[in-house]
Amino acid sequence: MIARYDGSRFAALLVSTPREGALRCVQMVRDTVASRYPNGQELALKVGIASPPDDGGDTFELMSAADAALLEN
Repeated sequence: MIARYDGSRFAALLVSTPREGALRCVQMVRDTVASRYPNGQELALKVGIASPPDDGGDTFELMSAADAALLEN
């Protein structure tokens, strides 16, 4: 599920997807976005990934961890 999270930010909930799968999904999104702007236009795509149990056990902890990861990049 993908939903607008805050202003220009979106959240993607990838149920039963390990961190490696989330990273592959991010790469697919990057590739798709880049293919829409082939003339070298500069775009920014910042991503924060969080997955249980390492980053938290409930929704609030996971969203907080994803926000923190987003700010680190």
